[in-house]
Amino acid sequence: MNAGHEMNNDEDRIDQLSSRVDRLEAVCQDLLGRVIRIEAKLENMVTRAEFQEFTERVYGKLNEMAMNIAAQNLKIAEQTLMIADQNRVIAEQYKAMNGQTWKFVTVVITVCTALVGATYYIVHYGPG
Repeated sequence: MNAGHEMNNDEDRIDQLSSRVDRLEAVCQDLLGRVIRIEAKLENMVTRAEFQEFTERVYGKLNEMAMNIAAQNLKIAEQTLMIADQNRVIAEQYKAMNGQTWKFVTVVITVCTALVGATYYIVHYGPG
């Protein structure tokens, strides 16, 4: 009976171990599936080095754009100064033209007054 009992014990033990091995294999397959899914996700993810490189490129482009904008702003400021200078020159020319116009008007009025006076003198005191 001892031998039969031991044999039954061994078979039960083998069945238990076999059952445990089957469960461990199932868990292992499940873990393997998870690892494969995680690896697939990681392949699509960006590494820190790649992200750092991308960030440096973006900041480089932003700095380049900022320098271009600063250069354009400088050009605009220079053009604004040139326009202001041209406006000042035009204002001076208008002022000079205005002064010359008033001189011309004064001369015309003076000549007209002299002609009117000469005509009056000739009509009233002239030879006739």
